[in-house]
Amino acid sequence: MTTPPTPQPRSAQPLPLDELFRWYGDWEPLTPATIADFMAGFDRTWWII
Repeated sequence: MTTPPTPQPRSAQPLPLDELFRWYGDWEPLTPATIADFMAGFDRTWWII
C-alpha cells in the first residue's frame, strides 16, 4: 500500500530535477511582456524583481 505524498518536501535541500517536476509540474519562465499582459488592469504599482 502506498501513502499519499507529504505536503512538503522532507528537507531543505534542493530537490532533484525529477522530484521538482513531480511537486511543481512543468513550467515556462514568464517574460516581462507576459507579466505586463497578466497585470493589465491592475490598479496599483507593480515591479518585476
